[in-house]
Amino acid sequence: MKHFLGFTYDGIPSMHYGITQVNVGSGLYDDTLMSATTIESDTVKGRDVSFFKSITKENIKITMSIYMERGVDERQLDIVRAWFDVDYYRPFYFDERPDRLVFAMIEGEVKIRHDGYQGYLEVTLTTNSPYWWSPIHALDFKGATTFNFTNTGTKSLFPMIEITAKGDISSGSPVKVINVRTGQSLEVTLMASGEVLTIDCLYKSLQSSLPETYRYDVCNEKYIEIETGVSPIQLVGNASFKFRYRERYR
Repeated sequence: MKHFLGFTYDGIPSMHYGITQVNVGSGLYDDTLMSATTIESDTVKGRDVSFFKSITKENIKITMSIYMERGVDERQLDIVRAWFDVDYYRPFYFDERPDRLVFAMIEGEVKIRHDGYQGYLEVTLTTNSPYWWSPIHALDFKGATTFNFTNTGTKSLFPMIEITAKGDISSGSPVKVINVRTGQSLEVTLMASGEVLTIDCLYKSLQSSLPETYRYDVCNEKYIEIETGVSPIQLVGNASFKFRYRERYR
């Protein structure tokens, strides 16, 4: 958002380098409320209604004009080059909204407008998603229980679930994570005592703490989705449970 001044990129506040976002135009700020959505549909001759096929949500782009308070000498420019010159997406958020972050990297040229002493840069950051994300939230439970999972985001979320077996888990006494609201039931029917099974519901993957052990054949792979609002979650079995998740926002 162009009315915000400071931002943090890759863990470093812009103020640390004497950099602030500025509005070089006049009048109202020009911001993008949501990234673009492309609709794919088919038309049939003689019909007035298109047949919907799918939509594609483009990744977020953030354009900024950033003022260099310490001038544009080569030392300062080298610092900025090293900061922005990354090979993968890094966390970014505006200091006024630390509860909303994206993972982004510079795309295209970085332009500098200056008089030889003072100036500002024009940069475009491209993210790896059409969504803003919350910081990581955590929920820990020492045993079987029922609790209300509150998702304050605007989209469904898919948690990372870490299950630690307190004893041997079998098909006669499985471990379950049940979303009472939707009826989803994630079930694991075999774990050794002390084993830790990490279940990534977003990327649909399982990882055991035991070497050369794979648990896909003893898990029903009904990965849990948490809709917006409040969802009662039931935890079943002789295990402890940890949830790690980010909420999503458009």
